[in-house]
Amino acid sequence: DQEDVARMFQKYDLLSAPVVESDGSLVGRITIDDIIDIIEEEISEDVLRMAGTHEDELVYGDQVWKISRFRLPWLLTTLVGGLLTGYLLWLFKVALADAIVLVTFVPVIMALGGSVAIQSTTITVRGLATGAIDLQRIGRTVYKETRVGLLMALACGLTLGIAAEIWHRNPALGLTVGISMAGVIMVASLMGTLIPVAFQRLGIDPAVSSGPFVTIANDISGIIIYLSISSAFLKYIAP
Repeated sequence: DQEDVARMFQKYDLLSAPVVESDGSLVGRITIDDIIDIIEEEISEDVLRMAGTHEDELVYGDQVWKISRFRLPWLLTTLVGGLLTGYLLWLFKVALADAIVLVTFVPVIMALGGSVAIQSTTITVRGLATGAIDLQRIGRTVYKETRVGLLMALACGLTLGIAAEIWHRNPALGLTVGISMAGVIMVASLMGTLIPVAFQRLGIDPAVSSGPFVTIANDISGIIIYLSISSAFLKYIAP
């Protein structure tokens, strides 16, 4: 694999390497210029795949049907996740109807959770691609992301909770929103790490598959966490 060759050049600071047949006969060589081209190609490919697109879009130019065919599966998967999230909101309609103020914090909780998940996913996918993350020692990576997620959860949860209390003059609402925000960020951070690792272990390219699955999992878990905690505190929040 050309990525393995690039990693070998990087590890041993090589300028060139021979290419030999199984019998040891020399058939050519790989130079550092070739490796630079490989690295640029792999980075471009990973970025496009994580965005749900394909490098062939650059080849097809204005052939919109072929370009749409590349993008639609990723978008349709996200669409299904959005519908499931909407269904969960419908299931919690009683809580939302009794305390409509809860709705005002759904966008910020979902957005922050999504941002954290994307950050963790991007770092994990890139680490797996470059070899910086070793599947045999994945516990260390999970532990690191757990600590990072905890710090972000405390900071964002405290900030949002204080903002909610000041805005609506309701301490119970501030506590509910703050705890929910912290929980959503913690879960998002872990999912953004574990889902790409799971795909890698299954032999599926995490750069292609992680994005939509992390988005769906984050949206569903975020809504469940927020509305479950809100339901528990509902009698203190509702006027």
